Amino acid sequence: FRHRLNIGMDWSNSHFLTFRPWGYFNAPLGDRTVDIENRRILTGDYAGSFNSAIPGLSSDFNSVLSFGGQFAAVEETGNRTDVDGFAGPGVQLLENGEEATNYNEDYTGRMSGGFFIQEQLGWRNRLFVTAGIRADSHSDFGEDLDHAYFFLYYPKFQATYTLSDHTFWPSWWETSRLRVAYGESGEPPRPGISVIQWEPSSLADENETGVIIINQGNPEVGPEKTREYEVGFDGSFMMGRVNYTTTAYKRETYDGLYRISPPPSNGIAESIYLNIGNWEAKGFEGALDVLVYDGMDTQVSLNSRYQWNETKLNKMSNDPDEEYGLSYLQAFRTGRPMPSMYMYTLLN
Repeated sequence: FRHRLNIGMDWSNSHFLTFRPWGYFNAPLGDRTVDIENRRILTGDYAGSFNSAIPGLSSDFNSVLSFGGQFAAVEETGNRTDVDGFAGPGVQLLENGEEATNYNEDYTGRMSGGFFIQEQLGWRNRLFVTAGIRADSHSDFGEDLDHAYFFLYYPKFQATYTLSDHTFWPSWWETSRLRVAYGESGEPPRPGISVIQWEPSSLADENETGVIIINQGNPEVGPEKTREYEVGFDGSFMMGRVNYTTTAYKRETYDGLYRISPPPSNGIAESIYLNIGNWEAKGFEGALDVLVYDGMDTQVSLNSRYQWNETKLNKMSNDPDEEYGLSYLQAFRTGRPMPSMYMYTLLN
């Protein structure tokens, strides 16, 4: 058994203060700017593993069972004040200002956590097969999000095989490894988009104050989910002087977050985030590193990288019988690269 436990706190504070006494830059009025920012991050991380032989099988096989979990809480607060109209020189208090304007305060808090378990089976230190599952939860998930026991689950599978360990493999080709993988993951929504957000407002003519909705909120909002397939080939030869790696992948994002304007009849003009996007990406990446010269005090190497990627939108809806209409300027169109820009142009 091996165990690892990390517990940490990261706290930072910044206080920005600008004070200009009377007459500064030939200005008859004073000025004061206060900006206080606090940030606190609490983290807890545990991981364990159990390395053992497999009962009933030869010593060529081994097993590594891994498990663990983590928790993180982020809290950010801010207070900003601009004041104009101080009466004279000297250190001033905030209430000394003839006019005090532009007070604002903000608070953001997020919590996330999850756990995982995976099993890795090995054979002769040549073949490794790994399967596991991860469960995540986040405070920015909508309270009506349809998921069991407040967790979303993401599976993974990976296999690697070292071809160069076989006796038939040429000796000049020192290492060669083939790998395949499949996995799913989720990106949490932005802070606050699952709840209604309000903003103070006033009517200049009536001199009355009130609040308006700046975010309608979606109690069913969830993460952007992604599934990816990957295959790769790595190796080296010429006594490690030449190293290469290649990777081909295909990735599909579903439940992608996109802003949609609700019907004006509901009385709210602000758009709302919905998990309706579905797009895919595919690509190829390759790297080649060549050690040209390795002397006592000098080393010369050549490195090259190649990357090709393509992303396009499949459908702006997860419902096969429904698709959301987008305006001509939107950056997402079915079957087209994304993001893209569209506009009208005059042709003679």
